[in-house]
Amino acid sequence: MFVQGNQPFQSSPFPGKPFQNNLIAKQQPKQENKPKSQELNLPRFLNYYADYSGCGHWRMIWPEQVLNAHQKAVVHGTTVMNVDERYYIQAKGVRIQRQATPQQLEFVKWVRKVADKNNFRLIYEIDDICFHEDIPDYNKYKTAFTNSDIRKGNREFYILVLGLTLMLRIGLNLKMIFIM
Repeated sequence: MFVQGNQPFQSSPFPGKPFQNNLIAKQQPKQENKPKSQELNLPRFLNYYADYSGCGHWRMIWPEQVLNAHQKAVVHGTTVMNVDERYYIQAKGVRIQRQATPQQLEFVKWVRKVADKNNFRLIYEIDDICFHEDIPDYNKYKTAFTNSDIRKGNREFYILVLGLTLMLRIGLNLKMIFIM
């Protein structure tokens, strides 16, 4: 016969206290002696890349790797739009690099609500030039920005975020700047 909970099996090979209590007591180290992880004290940020190459790499992944390597922050990046609110717990900021399609705009509106609820910054990383007429003809992705929904989405992104990051050429140097 078998009884659920902390009761032993009727024909238990372990006499005395219930099997589960003995095993748990012997295997678990005391919690108070464990040192806390250093990462718990670092600010946490989330990045949403447009892609893993080109600007996605240089303006999102590379700075993320530098911050993680020098233990200045814990930054996690992905291309998958996550709609689980628990993912954003204790985040200090979310940076999004997107083309601004109608579906991406809906996601940014949702993240804006979560940001307001959890008090984190929502930042839009401007991926290249986002208006069709300003994109050079040699850019093979220029046609992706001809849709009027993309232009509308970009304008709405600006309203929803608390800041922008973009690359600026100053003389021969490229500088990443943050605009609030």
